[in-house]
Amino acid sequence: MGTMTANPVEAFVHDDAVSVRRATEFTYLPDSAVPGETDLTLFSIRVAWRGPGSWAVLWLGYCWGPEGWGYEPGSPERDEEYLIAHRFTIQEAEAIALREVNNITINGRTWIEDRREREARRSASEK
Repeated sequence: MGTMTANPVEAFVHDDAVSVRRATEFTYLPDSAVPGETDLTLFSIRVAWRGPGSWAVLWLGYCWGPEGWGYEPGSPERDEEYLIAHRFTIQEAEAIALREVNNITINGRTWIEDRREREARRSASEK
């Protein structure tokens, strides 16, 4: 799912083979998630353009790198070594997002586990 923003670049969305122009950010949702569901933003990964051929994989305040998720420092603190390790081509960034989006846990639960828990609480309260 893509979000249109002001900085135009060309990217390619592979899963539905549709070329998307002018997109600088894509949001990857866990399997079976529907936009607008409760707490979905906590379990979503963003791939954001950071310059020509340079994309970051982001989750909340974290950025994907060689060690997995880590805090992304402010611009002045990002040296060349950091950028090399934490920036990807669009294809690499998309592959990371698709691989990791179903592995995110909040309070020890993945999106699917969290959804099941919410549904169980809702069912119990309706009885």
